[in-house]
Amino acid sequence: MTEEEVDTLCYQLQVYLGHALDTCGWKILSQVLFSEQDDPEEYYESLSELRQKGYEEVLQRARKLLQELLEKHRNTECMVELLKLYQEEDYAYIVLVEATTELYQYLLQPFRDMRELAMLRRQQIKISMENDYLGPRRIESLKEEDADWQRKAHMAVLSIQDLTVKYFEVTAKSQKGNSNTFSQFSHWNI
Repeated sequence: MTEEEVDTLCYQLQVYLGHALDTCGWKILSQVLFSEQDDPEEYYESLSELRQKGYEEVLQRARKLLQELLEKHRNTECMVELLKLYQEEDYAYIVLVEATTELYQYLLQPFRDMRELAMLRRQQIKISMENDYLGPRRIESLKEEDADWQRKAHMAVLSIQDLTVKYFEVTAKSQKGNSNTFSQFSHWNI
């Protein structure tokens, strides 16, 4: 390889690693590049944390944008500017709701998967108990396993319900905040 080709490859590697750093952050990038232990569970856990952090950052940016727009009301002096500001707020509110929805959908997914897995496994146990010729110990073992999967499904459903309630509390709160802002600035006699 010529020196020019080496320089080109080094530059491309530098750009690639720069994008990887921007995307993943230093912690994950350094673990992937310099870790002597290859524990895939740690990598996937970090990837999951990274994904959740990304959803949370999008939500924070949406909140910040909406808050900045709400603060502009104090300095708005003409009706045309106010109407434009309301359009921007509507868009920012839609972005906020979408970001909130995406985060909560992401948080719900593991519990949905567990519920589905538990229900599938319980169904398989039921079919096995009905169709197979099993001894009393195996039947007792399957009943215990069924009870365990039933508990897991129940816990998943409770977690789904809790997250759903939190989601609706957050969206109702932001909707109320949006409505209060409009009534707060009704001095324009619209």
